[in-house]
Amino acid sequence: MSLLIENTPRSEGRVLNRQTFNDRLIAAVYTAYSSKGNYMKNRFKLFLGVTAMALSVSAFAKPALHTATIDQHGHIVAQSSPWIKSVSYATQKDYFATYKVLFNEGQFKTAPGFCSVSSIDTSDHERLFYGHAKLGGAATAEQVNVLGLMVGKRGASGDSSMSFQLACSN
Repeated sequence: MSLLIENTPRSEGRVLNRQTFNDRLIAAVYTAYSSKGNYMKNRFKLFLGVTAMALSVSAFAKPALHTATIDQHGHIVAQSSPWIKSVSYATQKDYFATYKVLFNEGQFKTAPGFCSVSSIDTSDHERLFYGHAKLGGAATAEQVNVLGLMVGKRGASGDSSMSFQLACSN
């Protein structure tokens, strides 16, 4: 075991063994890098800065998902936010129904990056089993077209109007 001489104003030249010296060294390093030391304060500031940047970037980049439920006559039943201006409805007997969904002005600066439609009509068994809703082309910044179809039904399809849910995201 090697001996070291502590040479500080209060030590008065005491002799320390290696273990005591290591303990004091560890204590000094711990104090320097503890929450009271500058290292941890700087690290905490860095953590706060990175977190603030990540939250602000994600807030600007986060796309908003807009949803709406529209009944078989083209009336808006519910919206997640007021994003649809109006819905015009037209039907062609024994073929399909068309819903032209107009967005509020300025709702989308460019065409929505994603739109999806799903038939939710359960008013009768034929609509439940054969009813399909699909997008009639790509959405623009002003509108999206939705088609209602009765796919697979034997004979004339009759009225293809149906309720659907529409979701679009920028």
